[in-house]
Amino acid sequence: MAAQQDAKSEPQPAAAAKPAASSGPSQVLILRHAEKPADPHNPDLSPIGVARAAMLAKAIPDYFPQIDFLFAAAPSKQSNRPVETLTPLAQALAMPLDTDIADSGYEVLAADLLSDARYAGKRIVICWHHGNIPELALGLKVPEAAIKNAPGMVGMHWDANVFDAFWLIKLAGGMASLTISKQPALKL
Repeated sequence: MAAQQDAKSEPQPAAAAKPAASSGPSQVLILRHAEKPADPHNPDLSPIGVARAAMLAKAIPDYFPQIDFLFAAAPSKQSNRPVETLTPLAQALAMPLDTDIADSGYEVLAADLLSDARYAGKRIVICWHHGNIPELALGLKVPEAAIKNAPGMVGMHWDANVFDAFWLIKLAGGMASLTISKQPALKL
């Protein structure tokens, strides 16, 4: 089983690599949106989620420097949380945040990242809904065993209480590997 680590520690590979498209990005950092409110009809972040988004705007560039592209699941009536989570980072880096792909379009995003030449060799940050992150990682050619053995996973299902994980996917030499790290502690 992969060990969860602090974001400042040296990441350790979670499992053996699997073949991936050689024209894809060099690295993809995936995270779940920040904390949501108790009201299931509220599409926005909770106050703790807003604090996490602000913390991530500083922490992500330290952990994952030289970011080339930012993606978040498109806003919907049910949730604007992925966009709200990465907006402070996009503002801090003065970068555009691509929000064109719906949460259910994770397969389209994965295919685009692996096949579109503009992403070749790039470093990408993605914020998505937890229910589709495992399938997004599969679409990026991460081995299923690595996903199932990741901390915060129950089989192929992301634990609904986990908001503090970084999934780092490295693509090199036609292979994809997954490393799990814990985000820095949220200080309230």
